[in-house]
Amino acid sequence: MKNRISCFKNAVPFVFLILFSLNGHAQYTVEKEIYNHRDYIYNVNDRYHPAIAGVASCFIPGLGQIYCNENNRGLRFLLGYGGGILIMMSGAIISTSSELDDGNPSALGTGLIVGGFMLTSGVQIWSTVDAVRVAKVKNMALRSNNGVGMSISLSPSVILTQKQTLGLTLAVRF
Repeated sequence: MKNRISCFKNAVPFVFLILFSLNGHAQYTVEKEIYNHRDYIYNVNDRYHPAIAGVASCFIPGLGQIYCNENNRGLRFLLGYGGGILIMMSGAIISTSSELDDGNPSALGTGLIVGGFMLTSGVQIWSTVDAVRVAKVKNMALRSNNGVGMSISLSPSVILTQKQTLGLTLAVRF
């Protein structure tokens, strides 16, 4: 029992060390200061589809961020989710071994299971919402930096010559 608890005590700091040691200087952190995800309007020519990013992160936390080319951010979510699973598994092992020893489940084991479940659920929800925001902000930045997008304007035109000509001008910009 003591070996399992000491194994758990060594695993938790290791998971958090990995989570926070990844390089956090990604382009999204700069772009979100300039662009507000609430101002986003979907465009067919956008590189990253927010719904695809959200669904991907819903199934595998961090996958939507990786889809949007924010690999370190996605790995952090994935490692946080894996850390929550590790905590739940440690709680299950402690609870099961305690139940086998004295017939009662351990309060520590039950607490770890509940805490790990809350961590994995929180990371999964946060990852899904964040992936949608990352996709929106990255698309807005790409539009302004590369001129990606399309605009259509239709305006009336009048040509004054010997014969007055009325017409419409259609301008399409890519």
